[in-house]
Amino acid sequence: MIACERQVRRIRYALFESILRQEIGWFDCLNAGELSSRLVNDLENIREGIGFRVADFICLLSRIIASIIFSFYTGWKLTLVFLSVSPLIILSFNLLIRVITKYTIMEMQAYSTANAIAQEVLGAIRMVTAFSGQSKESHRYEQNLIEGRRVGIRKGIMLGLAQAVVNIVLYGGIAIIFWYGPYLIRHECHNYSAGQWLVVCINKKKS
Repeated sequence: MIACERQVRRIRYALFESILRQEIGWFDCLNAGELSSRLVNDLENIREGIGFRVADFICLLSRIIASIIFSFYTGWKLTLVFLSVSPLIILSFNLLIRVITKYTIMEMQAYSTANAIAQEVLGAIRMVTAFSGQSKESHRYEQNLIEGRRVGIRKGIMLGLAQAVVNIVLYGGIAIIFWYGPYLIRHECHNYSAGQWLVVCINKKKS
């Protein structure tokens, strides 16, 4: 977490310094509110991505490796059967991550424009009120919120479909274990027992 805070502070300083070095014409193409929104929201996402999640990833990876080693030691045939389905599980999780990344970026872009409009209007609220531009600015803000809502609905649908694929593949692999495990218990009772089958099943669910 300390390393994460240091990196985010350096990134924030470098980004702000880069914004100040731009030409004046560059600011005509972007809203000041959008820049400040990106400076805050995007760096918060970076902090979440490189902070405690790195430790969680290392913990999860070590648990997966330990579970696979122990499963091979307990019952290598049953473990190989489940590992034959693991490429499909990895691909389905990769699809889920791609969907989340793609639609999260689109959602952030849609709502960053709306946030920029809100900050711009509230920063110049006296001028907007003096020229009776409340309804115009409200309509402009509402239009950008509609785009964000559309992206959010598409994100929910695609995320649900991707999670359905993940669950189908994952529980399909577990179903294969539940079919092949009793087969080994019946035909290779000297090598496999119900306890060994249960240990492999629990390890695969954890990993």
